[in-house]
Amino acid sequence: RRIPVLTAGGGVVPLGRYARVYWDAKEPTSFFHHNGTEAVGIFVEKIPGSGSLNTARNLQAALAVLRPIFAGDLEFQIIDDPTEEIARGIGNLLLAIAFGCVAVFVILLILFRRLAVPLIVCASIPASMTAVFLFMRFAGIGLNLISLSGIAIGIGMIVDNSIVVVDALIRGRPSAAAGIASAAESTTNAVVGSTFTTLLVFLPVVFLPGVSGALFR
Repeated sequence: RRIPVLTAGGGVVPLGRYARVYWDAKEPTSFFHHNGTEAVGIFVEKIPGSGSLNTARNLQAALAVLRPIFAGDLEFQIIDDPTEEIARGIGNLLLAIAFGCVAVFVILLILFRRLAVPLIVCASIPASMTAVFLFMRFAGIGLNLISLSGIAIGIGMIVDNSIVVVDALIRGRPSAAAGIASAAESTTNAVVGSTFTTLLVFLPVVFLPGVSGALFR
């Protein structure tokens, strides 16, 4: 009854002047049971532009603060957390990328029999990924299963192009900087052409309608 209410004239009056305030039982229109006990179910959804994993972490941090405050009165339990599956998927994808890098290193070492070749090719991966992550940061693109899958495909293209360039350098054996640049430049058409043909394969995905199209774009 004492809740202050602003009036049109800028004054403040208690809510009890305009309304009847009383205790009563509201007729239930829904129910939520957990383990055979009546409970209150709350669905937490992230706002657009925020990451699912960050939202889940922030919620866990908030519950860690709330649990001791309401100890003995309320018990908080997370019934279902879909971000756990996302985290597992991202972890598996990163593991696959790591295994791929190791496989590339071993195969190139066997084929070229030179330690420098797999080291150079593998060094091109983090250098390129740094540029990718910076672009994603400034473009507002988040890390998820779709973007990480695209990065995994991109790593394969980087390795292919790196092998072509390194092979040209080995065949030409240039010593001066101008010769190295010329040998690398000789591979430009092949590298650019192979990259664009791979990109064209994925171009139709951009025109998918609805939510699927937005997700893949």
